[in-house]
Amino acid sequence: MTGADLIVVSNVSTGLALEVGAAIKANENVEEQLEAMAASCAPGFRVVRGGRNADAIVFCSESGVAAAEKIRQLFAESLPPEVADRLVVADYRDLAKNGADAPVFARYAVRAIVGTMDPGIEGVPFAAFEDILFSGTTERLDKVLVRWIGEDGLAMFHESVVKRLTLQNVFESLTILNPEKLFSEVERAVATLQDLTGREIAPAATIGLYVHLCCLVERLVTKTAVDAYTGEEDFVRGNAAFIEAFRTSFSKISTHYRVEVPTSEIAYVHDYIHSKRATREHAPELASLADE
Repeated sequence: MTGADLIVVSNVSTGLALEVGAAIKANENVEEQLEAMAASCAPGFRVVRGGRNADAIVFCSESGVAAAEKIRQLFAESLPPEVADRLVVADYRDLAKNGADAPVFARYAVRAIVGTMDPGIEGVPFAAFEDILFSGTTERLDKVLVRWIGEDGLAMFHESVVKRLTLQNVFESLTILNPEKLFSEVERAVATLQDLTGREIAPAATIGLYVHLCCLVERLVTKTAVDAYTGEEDFVRGNAAFIEAFRTSFSKISTHYRVEVPTSEIAYVHDYIHSKRATREHAPELASLADE
């Protein structure tokens, strides 16, 4: 034994070895500098994330890309811009043929597909546009959107989609009255009717009802003949409360446009909002949005 001190260092890095060697060569006290050397040579790190595709909802239609874009635009107008950017269009035939190997899957992490026909891609939930028209929403689509916009945003999205669908139909149906103004008045009247009757009208039935009532007001203004109703007397005897609620709800419209809604038309409205077929009776009007 020489009596010399022995310094043992574990987990030595190349940098630390060079620092110690340089100190020895310069006849410096290694022990005094060892702590500083270790600190200066301590490893640092940063995480470089691998490339990840942006989340997206894909829209498609067997009628073609133009039809799919029309559906996508309807949804985009009802969502915040940063979420609308995640809505993309793909060719239905390409999706049906190539599945998850379709080009859109190389560019995006596809979380759901919305369209008029299911391309049948395993592992990707499909939301039928028809179901959204008839019920105002689908659980499969909601599960994706709620992560991006939250529960409150999702409720606003549902309301906006219904309103845009209705307005488009109203614009196409009216010829002389201001569609936006009349729609707002009818919207308020229907809300009052729901409050007075205590009966909430399903979103899809609301779409058809708004269109029907807007067209009804124009028919009354232009004095176009309205339909008769079979069994009108029986309806009056059995539904006095509903008739009163309807007339109260539509009193401002009646005054503004100087019209009176016939009992026969009130009977049709009553049957419509109480009918389980209400969502299906207007299917041709609404589904045509995807075919134009």
